[in-house]
Amino acid sequence: MTDFVSGLRGAMQDLLFPEFRALQTEVRGLNERLDRFSAETARRFDRVDQRFERVDEHFAWGHDEIMALTKQMATMDGKLDILVGHMVDFKEATRLSLRVEQVEKPVGEIDENVRALMRPGRPG
Repeated sequence: MTDFVSGLRGAMQDLLFPEFRALQTEVRGLNERLDRFSAETARRFDRVDQRFERVDEHFAWGHDEIMALTKQMATMDGKLDILVGHMVDFKEATRLSLRVEQVEKPVGEIDENVRALMRPGRPG
């Protein structure tokens, strides 16, 4: 019986050992391919990360530019408010100046008439 078991064991080793070796070699090859694939995937993710960082920098730059323009617009808006205020003040001053001229003319005529009446030698 031991001869039979030994013979069966030998036959199984002769048949299975090469298969195990082939499977072991195939598994090593798959592991190497998986390692190369993982390394390539990691490199690709690194490149994608770098691209996203550059895009993020561009967005940050764009945001900063927009904020600067917004600040300039607010400053310009304030200056326009001041300018419009000055224009309104100038319009009011011009209106008052015209009104003063209208009042000065009759006052000037009255002044001339009074002076003429007060001149010495005027019959009175």
